[in-house]
Amino acid sequence: MRATTLFSTLALGAALVAGGAILAPVVLAQMGGNQPASTRQQWLSLTEIQQRLEAAGYRDIDKIEREDDYYEVKGIDPDGRRVELKLDPVSGEVTKSEAKNGRRERSDWLTPAQLQVILESAGYRDIDKIERESRDYEVRATDAEGRRVELDVDPHSGAVTKTEVKSGKRDERSMNGTRSDEPMVGSAAQLS
Repeated sequence: MRATTLFSTLALGAALVAGGAILAPVVLAQMGGNQPASTRQQWLSLTEIQQRLEAAGYRDIDKIEREDDYYEVKGIDPDGRRVELKLDPVSGEVTKSEAKNGRRERSDWLTPAQLQVILESAGYRDIDKIERESRDYEVRATDAEGRRVELDVDPHSGAVTKTEVKSGKRDERSMNGTRSDEPMVGSAAQLS
């Protein structure tokens, strides 16, 4: 009788584990878990997002940032209103538009797309944030050494004026989803 009870308990435990393994992916998908890497590979680039928005009549784009499951963009809509947008990362479709107060004219500044080209030609990659600040652009990218960095960039020349190292390697960050709590700060010359 003890053997029968033990066997029944083990069989029931195995059935519960197998059932959990089958249902876990379904439950996680319904809860909106992290997108798999293959889906991120299908995302439009920051340049493609800007080009689509400009083709739709948006201008003076101050910020394009890749979030967990969308792009956040700030700019002027076709009616001349300052807006904050959320875009589908694969289709580029505007999923939310919120009007904001104020307007900052900076027609002499490089566009985020121009800035991205300059930074990529300088060896930066995986650029997932370009945001206009009051005096410069703030950019988040991976440098030539594979470190995640935050850059301050001159809006007229595209020159990097400050580099803050956020973590050692992007691959490590994307695998464990964490960011360094103790960033190293210094100018680009000091960190080289």
